[in-house]
Amino acid sequence: MDVKLRLSDPGERDALRAFLEKRECQVEELAPDLLRIGLPHELHDQQAQMEVDLYLRVWESLHDSRIEVVS
Repeated sequence: MDVKLRLSDPGERDALRAFLEKRECQVEELAPDLLRIGLPHELHDQQAQMEVDLYLRVWESLHDSRIEVVS
């Protein structure tokens, strides 16, 4: 499952990328404020969405920026 993320602060892009890569996610930059991430393992869509949501909640609690999941 691939998910697109839009950052409220593009200056946080590299830090978010490193955070996700430490969790073995594949990260591709689509624009300065837009990333596409893929999970390292196959999950049902609902499980994958829950995992991504957890990562994003952790990130947002540690940083002063918002991340929007783009459909």
